[in-house]
Amino acid sequence: MEEEDPAAVPNAEARMFTGLPRTEGTLDSEEATRAILKYEGVFELTSMQEVTERAKQFSNQEQKLRAKMSKVRHKIAVISGKGGVGKSTVAVNLAVALAMHGHADRIGILDADIHGPSVPRMLGLTGQRLQVGPSGAFPASGTLGIKVVSMDFLLPDENAPVIWRGPLKMTAIRQFLSEIVLGRLGHSAD
Repeated sequence: MEEEDPAAVPNAEARMFTGLPRTEGTLDSEEATRAILKYEGVFELTSMQEVTERAKQFSNQEQKLRAKMSKVRHKIAVISGKGGVGKSTVAVNLAVALAMHGHADRIGILDADIHGPSVPRMLGLTGQRLQVGPSGAFPASGTLGIKVVSMDFLLPDENAPVIWRGPLKMTAIRQFLSEIVLGRLGHSAD
């Protein structure tokens, strides 16, 4: 079955919380809402009440994300359009170098590789878990006090497969950023 293009749905506008830039407007029908959200690949909703509730959840998460990230003084993203080029190796080496040069306990790494998280292995954290408390989940603490958040800490074992599409991966990364208690970090290597 072919997915419906939201642009083809008459009078369909929505505030999208799946990334920037966003558009604001109104929805004329529940069908338009489901078509837009299905097109975005987020999830399938069955009523306007569910749409409204999910929009509130996204809005709250976005506010938490902005508040948490405002406490991270410097953010460094290590990215590439190709896999297997050493992004995790560069991120770990950069984090260790910063920690060794007077920034210990103020460095954090978000291992955004959902399918093959390798940062915990590189830092000797294999088998660790995120600790959860009333204020949220706390990252694992690695070599030189480097705080690490990784999908690896949530899997039953390091060989468990994770087969997710883009929107679900982005949801996980946004949740990591908004729900993890990082404290104040001087630098954060992603």
